[in-house]
Amino acid sequence: MSFQDRLAAAKAAPKASMDLEVLLDADLSDQIGQLEAERDRLADDFKRDARLGAVDQSIAVGERIDEMLSSATVDKFRFYRMDGLKWAALIAEHPPRTHVALDLRYGFNLHEVTPAAVVSCGRLLDSENEVSLPKEQWNDLLAVLSGHEVERIADALFVLNEWDPERAVQRAKKASARQAGSAQKSS
Repeated sequence: MSFQDRLAAAKAAPKASMDLEVLLDADLSDQIGQLEAERDRLADDFKRDARLGAVDQSIAVGERIDEMLSSATVDKFRFYRMDGLKWAALIAEHPPRTHVALDLRYGFNLHEVTPAAVVSCGRLLDSENEVSLPKEQWNDLLAVLSGHEVERIADALFVLNEWDPERAVQRAKKASARQAGSAQKSS
């Protein structure tokens, strides 16, 4: 396949997206966030527990989360991968804070990037119809969400625009190396 063919295929491909159900009830969201952290800790403990008959206590916590969510009203949002140039410009505008380990790890201030990015790549799903929200409404939404919910949105943006593309490059490199190795063996 030629470069032009690969470029045309990339342009025609649907944009990567991620759907999130978001709780506007900040108190409930914080409670669920704490329970999710507890569930994850218990699941890790269970993985390290080599005793026969050990009970995975994270299951009960997960069921409690499910019960809480079943009675909650959630709003569904879809976030898309941004155009590469727009994402690069956005993260260049928000350099990492030197005293924040997360920023130093990512190379930019994810908490400043998030409000700017959602305006261009986030959509409210209303009966499966995508609705663009104005910047003011995104600002209002982010202001009423719990920290847990804002972190989930920030994580989705990071996965879509940094993590997944990097993993795709690594997979392509490995596949290319395997193909080169098998071509050398057959010659």
